[in-house]
Amino acid sequence: IEPEIECSTSTDPFTPNLDGYNDEVGIMWPGFYREPATIEIFDMRGVSVIDFEAPAGKIEGSMWDGLDRNGRKCAAGVYIYIVSKGSKKVCRGTITLAR
Repeated sequence: IEPEIECSTSTDPFTPNLDGYNDEVGIMWPGFYREPATIEIFDMRGVSVIDFEAPAGKIEGSMWDGLDRNGRKCAAGVYIYIVSKGSKKVCRGTITLAR
C-alpha cells in the first residue's frame, strides 16, 4: 500500500553549511514511490539553477544540496522548485536556503 504524498520538502529552511544538520533538502511528489520525476530549481528571478532526475522511492535521489549545476554555492534566499513527469508539471513549491 502506497502512502498518500503531497508535494512537500523534508526541511525548510535548509542550511548547507556541512554541520550535519539540514544540509540538504529532499523533495517529494504525488506518486513518489512509484514514478520517477525531474526536479528543477529556480531562483526568484526565474533563472534555472539546477535540474536533475529523481528516481522513484529514493529520497537520497531527490535531495538538493544548495549548489548550482556548476557546483557553485547558491546565495541564501527563497528558491522555487518544480516537479515534472515527462512534460507534465506535477507540483511546485518554495524552499528557503539559509547560510
